[in-house]
Amino acid sequence: MKQTLLILVAGSSGSGKSTVVREMMAQLGEDICTLVPLDMFYLNQSSIPVAKRVEINFDHPDAIDWEELYYVVRNLQEGNKTKLPFYDFVTHTRIPGKATPVSPKKIIIVEGIMVLWGKKFREMADYSIFVDAPMDTCLSRRLRRDTAPETEGGRGRTHDSVIEQWEVVRDMYLAHFEPTKMHAHLIIPRGGKNDGGITLLVAAIRQLLSEREE
Repeated sequence: MKQTLLILVAGSSGSGKSTVVREMMAQLGEDICTLVPLDMFYLNQSSIPVAKRVEINFDHPDAIDWEELYYVVRNLQEGNKTKLPFYDFVTHTRIPGKATPVSPKKIIIVEGIMVLWGKKFREMADYSIFVDAPMDTCLSRRLRRDTAPETEGGRGRTHDSVIEQWEVVRDMYLAHFEPTKMHAHLIIPRGGKNDGGITLLVAAIRQLLSEREE
């Protein structure tokens, strides 16, 4: 029997996924949680001319290096140390020297818009969550995040570029990822503002942990 729990947290860009994950980890104990952000697993575009990289649709499932994600998560599930790649959102490339060592813990959390998209990855998981929020709320949050400097956890983009990209982000979400909420064990509306939903989530994971440890 696996000794770890794999939890998937999906939802639109700006829906509050990161807030839900932070609160979940705070209540469960960060010492027993390993966080794997899907955003670090975009395909490395270093072989593509810089001028052409902006033409890539990063909001399509094909933009993700799924095999690398499977490899990292499977290693953690099997109790092995591994490394998380570091993805630079300005250059759209991976920075090998910034890969982060991670150790297996009781709970592995994979968070990202697309995590419920692939059947193979869904079947690896023990529990899945979909964080829901209105599209206008998601856009507002995305603007704040993406225009902040990288040194402050943002992505260093201009206001106009974020607005321009939002049309693609929204359309890809509605076409590919909003339908994946049907695969979630729990849907949390209002994102990180839903204390009741987070309470239910934490209780469900504690129950799974208890059953795993029996």
